Amino acid sequence: MSDSLLRLAIRMDATGVGLLGLGAATLAGPLSRLSGLTPLQCYVIAAAFLFYGVIGNLLVRLPRVAGIGMALSAFNFLGTIGELAMVADTALA
Repeated sequence: MSDSLLRLAIRMDATGVGLLGLGAATLAGPLSRLSGLTPLQCYVIAAAFLFYGVIGNLLVRLPRVAGIGMALSAFNFLGTIGELAMVADTALA
């Protein structure tokens, strides 16, 4: 069974998240004013996105990617839940 589609999905996810991290690092000042976070917190989040982008693109080179795909899916799911919790907390405050 070919895993080329999973490799492509992981590459696209990691590249997109890395690019978002680059954009967030560039715009940390305006993002901090909009979000209520400090600029340092915005830089830390951007660095985490960049790290995820680099690691995802490195992990896709391993011979077996099924486990990596499941782990990255779980990571994305937990990140989405965290984002929804932050939005709900802000909306209810």
